[in-house]
Amino acid sequence: QSVLGKEAEIVEEFKGEKLLNMEYEQLLPFIKTKGSAFHVYGADFVSTQEGTGIVHIAPAFGEDD
Repeated sequence: QSVLGKEAEIVEEFKGEKLLNMEYEQLLPFIKTKGSAFHVYGADFVSTQEGTGIVHIAPAFGEDD
């Protein structure tokens, strides 16, 4: 709510590990894909010690960003 404002409604709270292996919709439709290309994976190099605990990987633009 601090980011989205007081009108934002929290409909569920859960640990991030619940998202593992799920698919999601492309946020910005730059690339046309066949099938499912957007997945959530776990990795041992991602931690909350150096940020949010979320890493976006785009192989065409570097190892991770």
